[in-house]
Amino acid sequence: IRKLRWPIVSTSANMSGQKTPQSFKEISEEILEGVDYVVNLHKSKRSAKPSAIIKLQNDGNVKVIRQ
Repeated sequence: IRKLRWPIVSTSANMSGQKTPQSFKEISEEILEGVDYVVNLHKSKRSAKPSAIIKLQNDGNVKVIRQ
């Protein structure tokens, strides 16, 4: 954060090639110990699939990155 001067936000809580966690409890200790902050939201909620990712473009259009 200090070097870039803004936080880095990730779309997933797993290392490349690893299973996507479906709940907070399934996030590996390696990930949790390697970040500066974890949002304390819906820790007990399970998700059957990864969340959607969209990009709001400067021209007002919405681009779907992942459904």
